[in-house]
Amino acid sequence: MRCMTLAEELQRRGHDCILLTHSSSLDIFPHLTDRGVEIQFTAELSSFPESEAKGLDADIFVVDNYDFQAAVETSLRSFAPIVAFDDAPGRQHDCDLLLDPTFGRRPADYRPFVPEGAQVVCGPAYALIRPAFAQLRPTSIMRTVADHLRRISVCFGATNVRGYSETIALALAEQFPEATIDMIVGSAVKLSDESEKTLNARSNIVRHVDPVNLPEILARSDLAIGSAGTMSWERCCLALPSVAVPLVANQLEIAAALSITESASVIDDGEKNVVGAVISAATQLAREPLRRERMAACAAALCDGRGVSRLAARIEALATEGQGARAGINLRPATEADSQAVWTWRNDFQTRRLSETTAPVTWREHSAWYSRSLENLDRLIFIAEAQDMAETFGVVRFDRTDEQTAIVSINLAPYSRGLGLGSHVLKSSCALAFSAWPIGRITAKVHRDNAASERLFLNTGFKPSGPAGDFNRLELARPGFGG
Repeated sequence: MRCMTLAEELQRRGHDCILLTHSSSLDIFPHLTDRGVEIQFTAELSSFPESEAKGLDADIFVVDNYDFQAAVETSLRSFAPIVAFDDAPGRQHDCDLLLDPTFGRRPADYRPFVPEGAQVVCGPAYALIRPAFAQLRPTSIMRTVADHLRRISVCFGATNVRGYSETIALALAEQFPEATIDMIVGSAVKLSDESEKTLNARSNIVRHVDPVNLPEILARSDLAIGSAGTMSWERCCLALPSVAVPLVANQLEIAAALSITESASVIDDGEKNVVGAVISAATQLAREPLRRERMAACAAALCDGRGVSRLAARIEALATEGQGARAGINLRPATEADSQAVWTWRNDFQTRRLSETTAPVTWREHSAWYSRSLENLDRLIFIAEAQDMAETFGVVRFDRTDEQTAIVSINLAPYSRGLGLGSHVLKSSCALAFSAWPIGRITAKVHRDNAASERLFLNTGFKPSGPAGDFNRLELARPGFGG
C-alpha cells in the first residue's frame, strides 16, 4: 500500500502514475481499484521484460519488490531513473534513490549496496503514510489525555494475522466495559459463526470493515492496539499511545524502535499469552495517564506523517535531472504556529538522549512553556526554513543570562540532518542575536558524545571553554569584544 500512497501523492502533484502489482493483490486489498490510480496486474513481478518497460515510457520507475535482482533494476534504469524501497541493508541495488524508513538506519549503511552518487533517505520521517493522517495530526496532538480509557482501537491489518483482532477486542470489552472498542478489519477477514455471535453480543464493540475513515477512527482513540508494522507510523503521526505486537520477523526492528523511544508498550516477541499480555499492558496504561501523555509525545516525535510529500519532492527533482542548486535558507522569528514542530523536534529521541533533560516533554508542558517563551524579552527563537524543502526544518534558541552573555541551542529536524544546513543556520542566527542584543559573547553546551554538533559549533567560530560534567562548553565572542 505504500506504493499506492506514493502514487496518489504524485498524481495530486499533477503526474500520471501506473501501479504494477501482482494479480493476487485484490484478494487482500479489494478496493485497490477504487483509489483513482491506473493499475496493471501481472502474474509475475520478480522479473520485468525490457520490452514492457520500454512501452511504459516512464520518467521514473519506483521498485518495491524484494525479489527483484539488481540486474532487473539495471535493465529498468536504462530507460529511466530508479527509486528503490528496502527495509534492511544487504541487497545490491542499481538505483538513483533508495528509501528505508526504518528508525536508526543511516545512509552510510547502504553505501556498499548502491551506485556511487545515489541518494539514500532513511528513517520514519520518510514513512509513506496517507496524507489524511498528517491532516489530523494538529488536532490529535492537542487532545486531552483522559484519566480513564474511553475509546480503544484494535487493528492488526487487512489479514488479521492469528485472529488477534477479535480475541483482543473481546478481552478489552470485558476488561473495560465502559469503553468503546473499535475493531478494525479488512473485508478479506472471515470470522466463524461462533466469533460473529460472540462479537455481536458485546454492545461496546464497534466493528469497522475496510473503513475509509480509518484516520478519524484512530484519532479519536485514547489507546490503540495493533501490529508493529507500518501502521505503527500512522499511530505515531497521530500522537496515539499504543500497545504494539510484532507479528512477523520484519516487524521486530520497528518494535524495537517503538520500545527504545518509549513510543509504545511493546509485547515481547516470545510472549506465549499475547492476548493476556496486551490486556495487562493496556490496564497498566489506563492507570497511568501521565505515562500515556509522555508516550504520545515520544510517538509524535518519531513520525510526523509527511514522508510521502518529502519523497515525492525528491522524485520530482530526479525526474528533472537532479536537485540543482539549493534554494535560499530563511531564518525568521518563531510564531505560535511553529509550536508543534518545535515540540516534535524537542522530543526526538536523539535530541533527548544528548540533552541535559532527557525526559519527554508533554504537549501541555510544552505549550505553556512556548507561549511564555514568545513573550520573554530575554529569549529569542528563530525558525529555519528552506524553499526547496517546502517546510521548516530547525529551531535556534538564545537565552540572555546577563548583560554580556547569551546561551544558544540549535535543533534540526531529523530529516534535515547531514545535509550541510546547520552551519549556515547557526552562523546566521548568531549574527541576528548579536544584532538584537548588545551582548559580548554567545556560549553553548554540547554533550561530549555529540561529535557532529561540536564540529558544527567549532566550524562556526566557537572556541572550547572547558568541560561541564557530561558537556563541553564553547564560546563565540562578538567581533571586537575584549571582555
